[in-house]
Amino acid sequence: MASHSIHDMMFKEMFSDPELTTALIDKIVPASIRQRMDTGSLRTRKDTFISNDQSALFADLLFDVKMKNNEQGKVYLLFEHKSFSERHVSLQLLTYMTEIWRSETNNKPKSFILPILISQRKKHWNRSTNFTKYVFDGFEAESLEMFDPFIPDFDYLLFDVQEREAIKLIRHSFLRITLEVFSLVHEDQPKQLEERLIDLLTMGAIHEISDSYAEQVIRLLRYLLEGNSQFTRESLNTIHEQVKTVQPEGGEIIMSLAEELKKEGRQMGKKEGRQEGRQEGQMQKTLQIFGKLMHRGESKETIMELLDIDENEFDRMKKELRN
Repeated sequence: MASHSIHDMMFKEMFSDPELTTALIDKIVPASIRQRMDTGSLRTRKDTFISNDQSALFADLLFDVKMKNNEQGKVYLLFEHKSFSERHVSLQLLTYMTEIWRSETNNKPKSFILPILISQRKKHWNRSTNFTKYVFDGFEAESLEMFDPFIPDFDYLLFDVQEREAIKLIRHSFLRITLEVFSLVHEDQPKQLEERLIDLLTMGAIHEISDSYAEQVIRLLRYLLEGNSQFTRESLNTIHEQVKTVQPEGGEIIMSLAEELKKEGRQMGKKEGRQEGRQEGQMQKTLQIFGKLMHRGESKETIMELLDIDENEFDRMKKELRN
């Protein structure tokens, strides 16, 4: 099983692109709110907050946009990405929201915040998107009504990559490809994986992909090779044979990836030391993520699950972080 960290890194890499994020906003933010936002002013904000106890909090992605018609205030778009089941995501989002507002103590009015969860689990997201319903699940209705004035409450927007029918309706070609690949990384049936990839790479809009996005599609296919053991170089060749006759543009994308892989294979055969260097680089990257998770206050069990490491590796990395 691939480490959860590669899914998080790919999410951040893809959606750091303002155009792609704007396309996602068009899909998931209610039209009544979207019409009040100047999405052309979208900009990335720092995703790290320092809490009252001086610990660092790391949001996945944070953007802000201005309001239209010179209306005061702005809107923060707080993206949280989950590739596994997270019990306390509502509390996590509330913490981030509180820290954003705390950083605006001198601002009037305060900013609006839209919390958005992107679920990339193998299964559908099955937790309530309402804070009160999730946190106080199981309480009697009478008790909830009694304490209602004293409980903070909010909903978060949810986009589940396993909602395949919703993805098919997306008009932005590269956004659709990105979300489809995010779903495919969990496909454990080789035949279905091939069929879904062929459908994706032969869709009519594939020719609309610009040269810059074509490179990103190749990057996504590389991610699929890393993240799904059912997607191999052999299946890549099979898919290429079927795609190239139907949609030449899709065939060219696969061919470009295949040629890159062959070139890398030759280079690795000549210089095995380079492989060791890449492994060392990956270890350093994992250690950096480990450090961020520790600073964020994640539990030992959560970190082990996220990075796909055992207890001995956890202790080793913790010791190395101190040195």
